[in-house]
Amino acid sequence: MPTFSSPSAARCAVTETVSLRSWPVVSKRWSCITTSPLRSGSARGAGGGGRSASAEHARARGALAGTGDAAHGRRLRVLLATARASWSLRAMTVLDGSLFGEGQPCFGCAPDHPIGFRLAFERDGDDALTRFTPGVRYQGPPGIMHGGLVATLADEVAAWTLVVLLSRFGFTAKMACKLHAPVRIGQEVEGRGRIARPGSRVVGVEVELHQGGQRAYSSTFDFALLDEKAAERLLGQPLPEAWKKLARAPAP
Repeated sequence: MPTFSSPSAARCAVTETVSLRSWPVVSKRWSCITTSPLRSGSARGAGGGGRSASAEHARARGALAGTGDAAHGRRLRVLLATARASWSLRAMTVLDGSLFGEGQPCFGCAPDHPIGFRLAFERDGDDALTRFTPGVRYQGPPGIMHGGLVATLADEVAAWTLVVLLSRFGFTAKMACKLHAPVRIGQEVEGRGRIARPGSRVVGVEVELHQGGQRAYSSTFDFALLDEKAAERLLGQPLPEAWKKLARAPAP
């Protein structure tokens, strides 16, 4: 957070609440707190003989709205613009299965799964990005990750590509894959997914896994986007509340 050397500067405290369980809805509260008088002769605390702190707060808001002192208004606008940019970066937080509520059973993303991948994702430009280091429990041939689990890893990356980039969940309908090189145990894998073919009901996703600077796996997926009722029919049970905000809107 930047500071100003001027004795009449104001500090803007930013408080934001980022909840993975309610993402992508992120709330923020701005509180402008004057640290010294906006003008000489202003209040310097209780009993200062000038305007009250509440009056100074109102003065700061007036300046910000462009109705008060122009110089102070400009300072506050610059400060708030900088704070907003910083907040926006922080709001792009890492996402994991807790987005879908507590106690998620997913092998790929549940943060508390005893043997799962426990993947977490973030947005990197037009990609959804995750990093994962396979342990010995995931090997097939000695020292190499089981091919089926490599495909599972890519499928999870594809599913979260919809969540990260489109704020939608989907179900795998089709996949085609190619293994370019062995995925080795104990070495970090970078997984990236991107939207290859947008759609309102079916979305195409491309995924690549890289390890040691080379491509190890590539795949294409078709994902079905379902509304709440269709998802409940597929699951055979009511849709969890945390999922509903990520469902496709029902057809008119």
